[in-house]
Amino acid sequence: MKQKFKYLSLLACLSLTTAIWIGCGGGSAGPPGPSPSEQLINYGSQPRWSPDGQKLAFGADGTQMGIWVYDRSNGNFTQVTDADHPHLYDYNWSPFSDQLAFGGAGAIIDSTSGIYTVVLDGSDPVRWYPTGESPCWSPDGQSLVFADNDQSGSYGIRLLSLSDTSLTILTNSGIAPQYNSLGTTVAYREPGSTLAYELRVISIVGGVPVVIADTCLTFAWTADGIDLVYDYMSYQGGDAGYRICSVSSGGGIPFKIVMNAGQPSVSVNGRIAYHGVNGDLTAGIYIVNLDGSDNVIVSGSGSHPSITSDGMLIAYARVDGIWLVTI
Repeated sequence: MKQKFKYLSLLACLSLTTAIWIGCGGGSAGPPGPSPSEQLINYGSQPRWSPDGQKLAFGADGTQMGIWVYDRSNGNFTQVTDADHPHLYDYNWSPFSDQLAFGGAGAIIDSTSGIYTVVLDGSDPVRWYPTGESPCWSPDGQSLVFADNDQSGSYGIRLLSLSDTSLTILTNSGIAPQYNSLGTTVAYREPGSTLAYELRVISIVGGVPVVIADTCLTFAWTADGIDLVYDYMSYQGGDAGYRICSVSSGGGIPFKIVMNAGQPSVSVNGRIAYHGVNGDLTAGIYIVNLDGSDNVIVSGSGSHPSITSDGMLIAYARVDGIWLVTI
């Protein structure tokens, strides 16, 4: 089952834009106020732009259960999956923006768990592995890494070849793996000695994982495949709080980009869209440079931002659906 429809009113305001470099200014400017936002659709959460910036995937539940894709070129919304293939909000785009990989939320006995890929018209989802979640494509589209969660006790990061279905065990624990843009390294979150998760990296040929941050909630690679941008909560004395930092995948001292911030999404040209927080209160959607400059609010509410690769458009979620704001 799949559905398709069109929001014609959005076509004028969502025309293709030319990538513009937003320069680093020296110091953080005070927020001038939110930019105008447009409601894309009145349901859904956790939007994710395709690598080409032309399509937006988002998840929904209830009567709209499934993964949906919005196409900027024609204004169409396509229901790619439905209740027959429940998802875990862990869908990720192929490098060619033509497929999605996702983890099935159903039961193993019903053959609705495990690692799937699906083309964008929703036809014939392919089940590649019976267990697991958080699949991520390699840059060449030839393999997936995912976190296994077998009920028999098999856990860890796996690498699955899409050409011959061979499986490589990279680690025996860990969640939320992501390939870097070079296809050489996988970053993932690992349960640490405290309640926090460590941020680790490992080569795709295996070896000893390297801990590059001792606590991490979410993370994203930079476009060069060398650095990672991540968020975490610190409880240390005068430096307590939620913040976003960057660190080299080779290790080193993290650089604090911005405080009171989480859920980073990074564009190719080094802009970070993030969810602002103020204590227990949501402070909206912001954008900032990798060096911490030009920190600007773009929406007074919302969460789970996703920025296009050219850094020109941000999608984010609110309780009333998916919204867009042009930078």
